[in-house]
Amino acid sequence: MCGVRFDRYEGNWLGPSVLAYGVAAGAASTVGAILVVRRGFFEGLATVLVTAAVLTALVVYRPVKAWWIWLLWRTGFVLTDEDAGPEHD
Repeated sequence: MCGVRFDRYEGNWLGPSVLAYGVAAGAASTVGAILVVRRGFFEGLATVLVTAAVLTALVVYRPVKAWWIWLLWRTGFVLTDEDAGPEHD
């Protein structure tokens, strides 16, 4: 084990959640724009957009979470238990 706890702080996964939500919103917007241009507004468009957003969020959450961990490590915010000291427990 590497000695790092990634759940050290409350709200630690807020960043990846927001990024995954942003990617999902962008995907739904893109799908919506393409469908509206090609087919116009049709019954069931909202269902297609919600489905696209949910599926995109589910697919990208894990990679975004891994990227977030890398970003925290790269910027020096990931500390081992020994480095963090008792004030970070």
